[in-house]
Order: sequence, then C-alpha cells, then structure tokens
Amino acid sequence: MPGANLSGSAPVVVMGYSQGGSSATWAAQLQPSYAPELRLKGVAAGGVSADLRAVADHLDATGDFGLAAAAGIGLDAAYPELRLDGHLTPEGAALSGDARDDCVPRSRTDDGSDHRHGDESSGIP
Repeated sequence: MPGANLSGSAPVVVMGYSQGGSSATWAAQLQPSYAPELRLKGVAAGGVSADLRAVADHLDATGDFGLAAAAGIGLDAAYPELRLDGHLTPEGAALSGDARDDCVPRSRTDDGSDHRHGDESSGIP
C-alpha cells in the first residue's frame, strides 16, 4: 500500500464481524491461491452465521424477516441457476421484486408486519 509505510513482507491479519466475519473467513480460505505473497498469520471472525437455516427460523414472523428475504435475493443474484422466483408464490415473487432495491432499514419492521403496508409507491395498499 503506497504511502502506508508498511513493509511488503509484513505479517497480515484479517478481521471482520457479521458479514465482514464471513468475508474474513473467505479471504483466509482464498489467500493461498489469490494472494500467496501475503504472510497471513491469523483471522478474527465474529458474528459469523454457521447455520443459516437456524438463522432463517429465528427471523420467520419477526420484523427482521426482510433480512432473510434480502439474503435470498442476494444468493439468487450470485447464483442465477437458483431461479428463486420459480419457487415463490405470485405474492412472494411480487414482494421479492419490490424488495430487490430496498436497503436494510426498509427491509425490517419493529413488529413483524409487512413493511410495505401503506406505501403507495409499492402499489400495495
């Protein structure tokens, strides 16, 4: 890194939490083939979801269910062969299409209700 005054042979540690924790573990896994010149000495990864089914089960019927939907949308974008919409009801497909451009605050509610209720821009009364 030019200007950082770091030695090219300095040891490296990767760290992250939540999504960053998952990214840190993937960085460590890929380091030997992607960046073998780095002297990776350790990884600190916290808040990594090891059992995504358990996470989804705990999000069901909560205000955070939109986060599970967002994960599905992201996986469908990364792996188009999943064809997520083909596994959804027409209502689910409509909500999925609407949620594709939502950010986290819009994807969650405090009471588990449909976060789009009353949102005239969504076309859902």
